[in-house]
Amino acid sequence: MKRKHLTVAAAFLAVLSFALPAQAAGPINDVVVDPGPSTRPYQDYAMTAVNASAVIATIGAVTLSCTSASGGGLFHSRLSTAGPFPRYLTLNSLAVFGCLDPLGRPITITQNCAITVSARPATQTVSAGLTDTNVTGVLDAGPIGGPCVSASGACFFDIYGQTAASFDETVKLGGVQELTIGGSGLAVRNVGGCLGMINDGDAITLSIAFDVDITQAGLGGPIDFRD
Repeated sequence: MKRKHLTVAAAFLAVLSFALPAQAAGPINDVVVDPGPSTRPYQDYAMTAVNASAVIATIGAVTLSCTSASGGGLFHSRLSTAGPFPRYLTLNSLAVFGCLDPLGRPITITQNCAITVSARPATQTVSAGLTDTNVTGVLDAGPIGGPCVSASGACFFDIYGQTAASFDETVKLGGVQELTIGGSGLAVRNVGGCLGMINDGDAITLSIAFDVDITQAGLGGPIDFRD
């Protein structure tokens, strides 16, 4: 009889273990280069970002396309304590190639200051492990009077404001992960030479995806947002 009781108890525990839910996700607590920080410290890591899709920007009623874009900067591994939008990426160099204005004239895009990407820890949940496919946040291209991006050519303008950013932890071929920038929130200022097709205050809707890669020697690894 005692053996029977033990068998029933073991079976009950086995069923209970299958019935228990997986560990619940929670607000963003830290963002790390996997598998840190138990083996790697919270610090800044060199990274690159290369476009994984076409670069398309709608400015007012005009749609501009560029052939490619790439940049370099830093990934910031840290606890989520730095305000409501903790920064996790900084682009210090951004090059956009093959851009044409509405009349087919070339446009050169230059970066004047750091472009930052921050997360929204209070409005979403994440899990440890590379399973989060839509970590939402904000890309900041600078305020009016201090834009971080300028377009020069026969048609020229400054770009300022903030727009949505989304990070996908899924590791793609080559060990890269995807950062998608898209939506509204950016606008142009100090417009000239655009013949009325682009005007001061016109809103920009941007669509671009970047392949992000940690390139710091000996410390390469995927980015992981954790609860």
